[in-house]
Amino acid sequence: MVEMVLDVSSNARAPGIAREALRDMLDESIPRAFSLDAQLAITELVTNSVRHVRAPSTIEVRADLSTERLRVEIRDRGAGFTYLDTAPAAEAEGGWGLLIVDRVADRWGFSEKPGTAWFELDR
Repeated sequence: MVEMVLDVSSNARAPGIAREALRDMLDESIPRAFSLDAQLAITELVTNSVRHVRAPSTIEVRADLSTERLRVEIRDRGAGFTYLDTAPAAEAEGGWGLLIVDRVADRWGFSEKPGTAWFELDR
């Protein structure tokens, strides 16, 4: 199993830092499509943390790659929220992140602990 734990400051650079760290964790033996889906999902979840949690704060990113799957958890100091399974208006600039995660991940959700979102991709 390959593991990554990363603490990033909650700011505009956080999604890119998390994406690059995950990309570096996934070596060349991982199919490109798998890696790109994982990078997209982590970017969306970290972006949500940055947008919805007051700074200054730290976001914890955990990733575990096994022979069966990749699991990524994003933990922040947010109080959590209720996910509404509705698409934003077609012209909306925001609100698409969790729909994107839903499309690329095999499983995703929120843990019982507020401020923790996760996704999994099967290998």
